[in-house]
Amino acid sequence: MSLATAFRTALTGDAGVLALVSTRVYWKRLPQMPTYPAITLELIDGDPNNALNAVSGLHWARVRVNSWGSTYGAAYELAAAVTAALNGQKTSTLRSLVSQGKRDFFEPEVPAYYLSEDFSTLHTESS
Repeated sequence: MSLATAFRTALTGDAGVLALVSTRVYWKRLPQMPTYPAITLELIDGDPNNALNAVSGLHWARVRVNSWGSTYGAAYELAAAVTAALNGQKTSTLRSLVSQGKRDFFEPEVPAYYLSEDFSTLHTESS
C-alpha cells in the first residue's frame, strides 16, 4: 500500500474523522469549489531507514495533514479528530505515527481556515 493510500485509509477508517469528512481526503490540494470540512495530505520529506550493514525495508516520512473548515471552529474540530485518529497509532503499513506539532492558518483566496499538523512515520513502501 502506498504512503498516500495508507494515510487516507487510516483517516477514513476512524469513525470520528469519517463522520466529519466522509471521503473528502485529498492528496496535495483541494478540488475546485470544495465541500468543507475536508483534509489535504502532503509529503514533506522522507528517506529509506537504513540500518548498519542492512536495509531495514522501512522508510521514514513526515506527512502534513491539513484540516480545512469554513469556520475556525469546524477546522479545529476536524484537526482534533485527526490528532486522535493518528497520533500514537500503528497500522500494518504505518508502523508508527507521531505528531510533530500543529499550526493554524486562514487562506483568504479560498476563503477557509485550516490547521496543519505534521506526522512522522516509519512505514513500509509499495506502489
